[in-house]
Amino acid sequence: MSKRNDTHIQVLLPEIKAMPAEGKTQREIAEYYGFKDKQVVKKLLKRERRKSAGRKPGFFHGRKAGRGKAMLPEIL
Repeated sequence: MSKRNDTHIQVLLPEIKAMPAEGKTQREIAEYYGFKDKQVVKKLLKRERRKSAGRKPGFFHGRKAGRGKAMLPEIL
């Protein structure tokens, strides 16, 4: 698995985060920086919100037991 190559976008992050506060849309931001579409901006902002939220104490973040597994009937 290769490392993400988004360091050039990380440099622009403070400016990109400030633009929606100024009333710019994600599409306008993408056109301003020359990105292929607004999804680049959308995913970047989503990833940054997730990082800043962090993990909440007292909340289990793992997988719940029994989910995603086929339940087999017990053989007597």
